[in-house]
Amino acid sequence: MEKGKIIGIVAILAIIIIVGAVVGVVLLVDPCANEEAVLKISGDGVKEETDLSLCNLQQNKYDHVENKEFDWRNNANFTGADQFTGVVIWDLLKGLVNDDAENLEAEVIASDGYSRSLDLSLFESGAEDVILAYGGEDFDSEEDGNLRLVIDLSLYDEGEANTKYWVSNIVEINISVK
Repeated sequence: MEKGKIIGIVAILAIIIIVGAVVGVVLLVDPCANEEAVLKISGDGVKEETDLSLCNLQQNKYDHVENKEFDWRNNANFTGADQFTGVVIWDLLKGLVNDDAENLEAEVIASDGYSRSLDLSLFESGAEDVILAYGGEDFDSEEDGNLRLVIDLSLYDEGEANTKYWVSNIVEINISVK
């Protein structure tokens, strides 16, 4: 075999190996690595503090609902239904908490410091009726920020208002032992 052909074959093989390595590295890189964190999961009830971007929350590794209708009642006793898309909050938290849900409390904190505390077992038992909304027909990013906690009315006692727990502009969920 001619020396020129051998060099040509080696060059082609080198190019194939380099292209394969580049493709492999691209596939291994976290697609959300450069995204800004929008949510912190913290507290003595989690295994480790975790920061998540909107990209992380939208990944298929968590259960999601799309344009699901959530019934609501406000403090003035008006009722209605709104549609939201988001991640099922219990699916997000279950791998992060270090105790049973009934022993834990979640404080949902907004960017302005407003917060609401809820028994974490509500998140577990409600499953798809408790989400961190990031979109949907009735999601308003101007009003809701990146994330809004949405809890369906069906999880509350008759006549109880649930919109007081629909915290918008969420930046942190602090999980603590009761």
